[in-house]
Amino acid sequence: MLALEQDWQEFARDTVDRERGITLARLERYVTIVNGKLANARTVDDEGRVHDQTLPALRMAKELEETRARMLGLNMPSKIAHTDPSGKKEYTGIPDDFKRRYFSQDLLEVEDIEDADVVD
Repeated sequence: MLALEQDWQEFARDTVDRERGITLARLERYVTIVNGKLANARTVDDEGRVHDQTLPALRMAKELEETRARMLGLNMPSKIAHTDPSGKKEYTGIPDDFKRRYFSQDLLEVEDIEDADVVD
């Protein structure tokens, strides 16, 4: 059963990686197209009017970059571990002497609780 589950997970991982690769290749192709539009952003129609397509092309480039960042997980926040100034020990904001007193207290044993008098 475990081997079947591992095979299934590997198959799913491979499928996701393949689809991600295909989508990233499409995004790269779209970026090439948008860059071509940016190079030829100004067009003149038959009546001599100039049309500037720079802004729409820049918006499209921005959207493509955001999509690419989401696909690669680049837009995810990173975890920051707060440490003391040396960078070696995690800083939680709780003083060390308090942690020593709080966490070093002996916990009551089950026998102590069972032998205790019940007070109404």
